[in-house]
Amino acid sequence: MQKIIYNGWLCGNDSYPAKIKEKYKDKINKEVFGFNRLAKKIDEVESNWNYIEEEYRVKEKVGGKSIARKPWDHYIKINNDDVLVEFDGYQHYKELDNYIKDQKYAEIAQRMGYKVVRIPFFIQLNNKLIEYYFGIQLSNITIDHTFPQGFRVNGKEKIPEFLNAEEAGVKNFVNTMKYKSILPTDFCIFGLERFQKEILDLSKNGFNKEVQQIKESIVCRAEDYGWDIKYAMPKNMKWDYQSN
Repeated sequence: MQKIIYNGWLCGNDSYPAKIKEKYKDKINKEVFGFNRLAKKIDEVESNWNYIEEEYRVKEKVGGKSIARKPWDHYIKINNDDVLVEFDGYQHYKELDNYIKDQKYAEIAQRMGYKVVRIPFFIQLNNKLIEYYFGIQLSNITIDHTFPQGFRVNGKEKIPEFLNAEEAGVKNFVNTMKYKSILPTDFCIFGLERFQKEILDLSKNGFNKEVQQIKESIVCRAEDYGWDIKYAMPKNMKWDYQSN
């Protein structure tokens, strides 16, 4: 059984130019860990997971006219499914134009027979979350991470969540990178609806710890800014799933 514990923020890919990649590593003393690297590791040991291509372009023509030329972050064959994967940064929640394009491209890809998986920027993947998003149980590899789920920091030297997080493998984490902290109250109305549905679905599927970490990260960001929590937390946000 292989084991991977990635010690950095999970992102769409880690194919940054070497200079930029080292800049991120030096500044936050943690490594940007790309999903491409993670997916290739899974490919090495799992027979029903085949990593095909990074930045795979899907095109559809109707009447000889191209109506979609979307480059998806990743293309994987899982069992008999063709799976397109997109890591969605905050722009996909904040900017209405991006949200509309996302819906259009997903509909086209699904019409062409692809399964679409969208992973939010506030999620760190492990085995259970891979099963949740991709519908596959990994039998030969264990994946975990040292960072809690949730929203990134914004230029604070000490990150509240990590000050006493020895159980997570993080000690005295120091941040000097000026991350832009985008919170749910910054989202457009459709991005907020998406976020609320994602939280509800995670809760419904038993990811209560992960949902709690996301909620706590928003509280921490509000404290960073010296805000009343109402300015960071969406009004009437439901965090706990109640079964009927």
